[in-house]
Amino acid sequence: MSKRDTDALALLDELARRALSNEENRALSRACSEALVAYRAAVAGGRPSRGIASRARKAFLHLGGDPGRSTASLKDYDHDRYGPFLGVSDEGSAAAQIRGAAYESPKVRALPRTIRPSPLQVGLALDAERLGGIGEVAVGPEEYADIWLECVDRLLVTTNIGTRVNVRTYRREPRVVLTSAQPGALARAKEEIAAAFKPFVETPDGRPRPLTVFVEIPRSARITRPKQKAALLSPELFYTGITRASRHCTVLIEEDITPLLRIHRPEASHLVGINCSLFDFTPAPDGFELLRREGYFEEGKIHRTLAEAMVRSKSEVIIANLLFDREVGFEYEKPLYASDGSFYLPDFTVLWRGEKYFWEHLGLLEREEYRNKWALKKAWYEKHFPGRLVITEESGNLSIDAKVLIEARFS
Repeated sequence: MSKRDTDALALLDELARRALSNEENRALSRACSEALVAYRAAVAGGRPSRGIASRARKAFLHLGGDPGRSTASLKDYDHDRYGPFLGVSDEGSAAAQIRGAAYESPKVRALPRTIRPSPLQVGLALDAERLGGIGEVAVGPEEYADIWLECVDRLLVTTNIGTRVNVRTYRREPRVVLTSAQPGALARAKEEIAAAFKPFVETPDGRPRPLTVFVEIPRSARITRPKQKAALLSPELFYTGITRASRHCTVLIEEDITPLLRIHRPEASHLVGINCSLFDFTPAPDGFELLRREGYFEEGKIHRTLAEAMVRSKSEVIIANLLFDREVGFEYEKPLYASDGSFYLPDFTVLWRGEKYFWEHLGLLEREEYRNKWALKKAWYEKHFPGRLVITEESGNLSIDAKVLIEARFS
């Protein structure tokens, strides 16, 4: 092993004290794989040293198995040439003795001494299991590591827990990094994803196995235009992920969640727009087509906030920036639907400690028509969302008023 890999293996001692970074985890995984390769090379050359064996055992336990396991299989055994195949059950305590006895058998001793016997010539498999009062019981990781150290590349090993299960459980998930929205970068990412899934889909028994693949779009990615970012996350992508996932679909988004908020809006749903009854039939509420009209949400949004959200007035910029500065999550003009199908667009939907609050800024109370509409809207809030309304009014002290309100309600 190289000095770099030896240093990386030292990270195993750090796992009990702290979480490793992605770079450290990758370096540790590479070092563990190299430790197993080094051990198998030592086995091929004779008897491995205690130091090599100790490092290999730690690496094996961390990975949960040997990713570069042997391809030798019982189906390849030539019983006409080498006689009956023998299987011996053991939980690991006698693995060395079983291997030694196999190599001292008359059959192996009759083989040419100039050629190192292969597992398919020895004709013995150690079945890793514990025989108890209830029958065969799976061995644990520690016992399986002992068996692997004694048998790898020398005897076949069978087990009722399966090395593939272990490796899949403990291995690091494949990570595909997307650094650009250019067609070439997207094509390469798709190829990497397909390559990661291939061995889990094209299995020997024809049954696909579950796998988690992370697609990472780092903050350093050369994706600057909002439309480019939005193109990477779409309802169609969600649909594909959810329908392909066998257990769950997780999306991790760093820093900019604008695309997620965009496709989360009800007006982005094609099912609602066509009154689809795929799940439960719910008629599209009055005014829904207005929301779906191209450019409706963008029209009039000319002021940019620190959160990169576009709002309609400078007063709303003040409120949005105060919320952003205090790390209070919010969504701007997200449609809010009541149980009777009616809806309004709150200025801000504030997300705080698992609850939602609706912040309305009253900027034109001097107008009678505005006051009348606000009275209806306020009554609607009190009926359908009591206790969830937050109000500020236009004044020269808006910054102070909004700050005091945030400190009282969201801190």
